[in-house]
Amino acid sequence: MPRLLEITYDGGPILDVVFAAQRRSLGSELGRGFLHVDLRGHNTKGRAKLLQAAARHRWDAVLIRGVRGMEEALPFFTGTPFFLDHVGGYDFGLKNEFSPIAFKLRRAFCYSPQADNELRDAGFGKITTMAGPSLPDLRAPAPTGDLPVLGLLDTGHGARQALARIKQVRAAQGWGFDIVTTLKDSQARQVAHPFEVAEQCNVLACPMEFRDQGTPHEGAILALSVGRALATSQTSAMLALPYTPAKYIHVEKYGLGGYGTCWEVYRRSRARLDDWPDRARTDHSRIAREILERM
Repeated sequence: MPRLLEITYDGGPILDVVFAAQRRSLGSELGRGFLHVDLRGHNTKGRAKLLQAAARHRWDAVLIRGVRGMEEALPFFTGTPFFLDHVGGYDFGLKNEFSPIAFKLRRAFCYSPQADNELRDAGFGKITTMAGPSLPDLRAPAPTGDLPVLGLLDTGHGARQALARIKQVRAAQGWGFDIVTTLKDSQARQVAHPFEVAEQCNVLACPMEFRDQGTPHEGAILALSVGRALATSQTSAMLALPYTPAKYIHVEKYGLGGYGTCWEVYRRSRARLDDWPDRARTDHSRIAREILERM
């Protein structure tokens, strides 16, 4: 039976659920031939110790989550082919900088045309560009209380400013809706996890006020899985997802004021925006299937 080692360098609360679903598929097929090592939160010495321990075993392939981990991890597995999952931001340097190790690549997975181009410029050629990575269907009924609910996803980039703008416009216009978020705020209901935000809202706002590096659009992934209307700015990963301008509320990047008015846009087009996640097609098992087929 093939043996696969997964090494995680990048992720987050939403992507971790994506990875967990993929691990269930890989583990069910590979059994004891599958091992996961999470190197996040470890210093250089700790990561080296974990990699040395994993390298004592024979592996038919290594799956690396995050481009930034390749140069550190691969020397421990000389002669072993690898899969690369482009899930974290990375500043690629010189053209063809990874050419010396690209021959070991069995397949890279990425989620935007931008990431595809950057990987090819860096020297990789075996690339699958797809929508996602998708979550399993985690659809939950939308809230039906007296007041509808706007959920604000904290991506760490602009969320606090977007929340302030939403509250300001809500007060000025006299709009009646509640706010749920993981941020602590006296005028919003605080929950512990992004999935709780999505489950307890009618429309999910996701500020993306950071430089686009071709990484997955986690807000869109979450909205599609839970079945919620989405308000966000466009990233290159949105081009691969099953969204068109009519299927979500587009907020101009670095124009956080748009989040203040996204509620009114949602209210006027609610049926169309609520309906789309139920009709969109996603495939959360594709990466696991491709890895198993190529091992």
